[in-house]
Amino acid sequence: MSRQPAERSFAATGARLCYFEWGDRAAPAVLLIHATGFHARCWDETIRAMPESLRVIAVDLRGHGRSEKTGPMLDWTVPAKDIGELVAHLNVKDAIGAGHSMGGHTLVQVAAARPGTFKRLALVDPVMMAPEIYASPPIWPEGVEHPIARRRNSWASWQEMFDAFKARHSE
Repeated sequence: MSRQPAERSFAATGARLCYFEWGDRAAPAVLLIHATGFHARCWDETIRAMPESLRVIAVDLRGHGRSEKTGPMLDWTVPAKDIGELVAHLNVKDAIGAGHSMGGHTLVQVAAARPGTFKRLALVDPVMMAPEIYASPPIWPEGVEHPIARRRNSWASWQEMFDAFKARHSE
């Protein structure tokens, strides 16, 4: 897919979501959900390899990318509710959903809550734990920043980012 996407906005309950859409709204849909700390446009290279005959929707989850910043995200049912509202609004049915990490977890929740939304899911390193873990999310002590919040959001260049990460896992 070579052309630029349409950037759109959706008012979910409690936050405005940004999403990007390629292709014809009547075409078979692919819904892409990113990992924590990432954004919708991380999927651009994947989207470029997809046929133009698809409708592709890549979403900035709440608190990420161009979506409204709310936080911290301690309840993982929140992004699933947001995405559930969005797919209902967009009338997404029988789609292919692809999600990375928390994005995979989110898609599983949406699929369980909204049968018929997806015909297939591709989950890349999905975060799946025992249900009781989600019932009592960890509470961060007041004044202690969640580790994800410390992730840097912008870089002067790709080289600066590369240099910052190249020694992280060296031996």
